[in-house]
Amino acid sequence: MAGLIKFFYLFDTRGKITLCLLSILILIGSGLELIGIGAVLPVVEMFSLPNPLEANDLLKWLHEKFNPKSKNQFIACFLIGVACLYVFKNIYLLWLLSFQTKIVTNKSYLIASRLFRGYLYNPYTFHLKHNSAVLLRNINLVREVMHLILFPMMVFFSEATLGLAVFVLLAWVDLLSTLVILAVLALLGGIYYLATRKKLTTLGELSKLHNGKTIQHVNQGLGSIKEVKILGQELFFDTLFSKHLFKFLHSNRRYQIISQSFRFFIESLMVILVFGGMSFFLISGEDINNILVIFTVFAVGIVRLVPCANRITWAIATIRFGIPSMEEVVAQIKISENILANLRDEKFSKKMKFEDRIELKSVTYLYENATNPSCESVSLSISKNSCVGLVGSTGAGKTTLSNLLTGLLNPLKGEVLVDGQNIQSELRSWQQQIGYVPQSIYLMDDTIKGNVAFGVNYENVKENKVWEALKLAQVDDFVRDLPNQLGTVVGENGVRLSGGQRQRIGIARALYRDPQLLVLDEATAALDNETERALMDAIETLSGKKTIILIAHRLTTVKRCDVVFYLDNGQLIDSGTHESLLRENADFRKMAQA
Repeated sequence: MAGLIKFFYLFDTRGKITLCLLSILILIGSGLELIGIGAVLPVVEMFSLPNPLEANDLLKWLHEKFNPKSKNQFIACFLIGVACLYVFKNIYLLWLLSFQTKIVTNKSYLIASRLFRGYLYNPYTFHLKHNSAVLLRNINLVREVMHLILFPMMVFFSEATLGLAVFVLLAWVDLLSTLVILAVLALLGGIYYLATRKKLTTLGELSKLHNGKTIQHVNQGLGSIKEVKILGQELFFDTLFSKHLFKFLHSNRRYQIISQSFRFFIESLMVILVFGGMSFFLISGEDINNILVIFTVFAVGIVRLVPCANRITWAIATIRFGIPSMEEVVAQIKISENILANLRDEKFSKKMKFEDRIELKSVTYLYENATNPSCESVSLSISKNSCVGLVGSTGAGKTTLSNLLTGLLNPLKGEVLVDGQNIQSELRSWQQQIGYVPQSIYLMDDTIKGNVAFGVNYENVKENKVWEALKLAQVDDFVRDLPNQLGTVVGENGVRLSGGQRQRIGIARALYRDPQLLVLDEATAALDNETERALMDAIETLSGKKTIILIAHRLTTVKRCDVVFYLDNGQLIDSGTHESLLRENADFRKMAQA
């Protein structure tokens, strides 16, 4: 259980204090349980012994204290008192259970939110290296970890404390019999733990692995549903999903069997020990009344000890099963901590000014595991309110360059400057001035208004700005013809819109915030020629008012740019107007002809 030390990394000082308070409350609950079991002894003695006041000091003290009128009145009052004790005990234990589940729920919420926040604020390179299905699985693991680690830990502490208290009570009644029962339980528990600990850890690893794979195949199969249907590949994704789902459920099934198996042995053994012991004492000639008192207490104690032992073994098995998931969550939280710390610092960041130009100075970037740089020693300058184009064949480095300009990537060499200031020094401020339109637009399953005003609460959305952005994107007439206009729900990833309509909604999204810099990364690739021309006319109306960077495959898109930068194999080959490059650069001319 050394791995459990990592678990407490998830708790801050306040959380650890809460756990200490919970431990005290559990001890009180165990004390009440013990008093409830101990109250059985005087009850049995009152009905089985001829003179119970002489045999039980508690009964004698209570009789002297309250001096009842008759024996029957004393017995009735005592029974009512025991009943009230049990009612109070159970009310307290119910409240304690509610408090425990509240801690588990709140901690699940805090850690899952913290992990998701860390993922959101991690740099773009982090998301290039991690499958989104794995990240989703890790967030879901938080809830599992709380139920596989924290709740079983509470159960273990509660039941172990109660078990110890019951053993103390039984030892006070009959030391030898208690030692025998304790030895048997310890032996069986030790054997069970040694026999199952490695298997449970392995099952936990398998459960974590195949859970992630099922999420991954659901995302991939449903995310590419058009290709799946056209190519008839339903069976391929069905087989992959079913294989990992079966292994995930199979590992959980085996864990359930192992964690619950101990009780079948322990119940049978405890019954044998109690009744076997009673038979032994009867054969030995012990007085039946003495045997009845002792073994009634033992029977009550065993009745409470058996589920106690079962829950302890269940808790141990569950914790072993959950350790691999817990270690993954702790590792992911540690990865995100620096990001969250930087997020707190960003509240004090200054607004970056953009009044003159953007410069790339000898910028080089190499993706992880790549052999050749995507950008190598690229230097260029973009004046404010100019319109520039980045062109080149596939793999020329256009998108990488745009990611460097927007700060999604940090160059390995060189720097990106705005008015002489490195954008990484005030990255959040710089990115707030950028409108970005990727080649593939992601639309939320929300209204058109919600998608255009991306990330803005509905009550804060300015509809006049939404309509203005839609008009600039040449899609306002289409939206006005819809029955619900801005309230039209577009479906998951805009499935109810055409490709061109999705693209134009994405362009409207970039324009909604009235950005200083507008980056269109192959944004017109999905548009027909007529729509592209209309869009370029609209963009031209922004010329001189905004800085526009057009990344394009089709050179017609960049005809009206002030400057065109021609890239090849990650290097800046040439620059100039569209006409001058056609005249003076043979490779550019060949590309235009193609």
